[in-house]
Amino acid sequence: MQPVPVAKSWKKRSLEVEETEFGRSLQRVQELFGKPVKWAKECEGEIGKFEEELIHCYQRYPNEPLQCSNLARRYHRFVFARQNAEISKIRVDPEGSGEPRTSRSSKNTKNPH
Repeated sequence: MQPVPVAKSWKKRSLEVEETEFGRSLQRVQELFGKPVKWAKECEGEIGKFEEELIHCYQRYPNEPLQCSNLARRYHRFVFARQNAEISKIRVDPEGSGEPRTSRSSKNTKNPH
């Protein structure tokens, strides 16, 4: 029994639909949450590489997502570390003064002595 050539065309079409839907999902996320922030653009290559590896892994193991858990964990840790570093910069130096930000209550507190 010969494989039917239709199967190949359906597989190709399925991949096209998957890519289109991914693009639509990305656009929707950007509309909801805004465009990528500056730090994301600075490490776009690394993020893209992680995303590409994850997509290939999930395609390779469509019924076994745990096969990709270590890669997903590395991706998550990378992004979280970059977000955390950026947040730390903002908290430490919000006006570019080089001084850590202090709370308003500590500025307005009078010395009782």
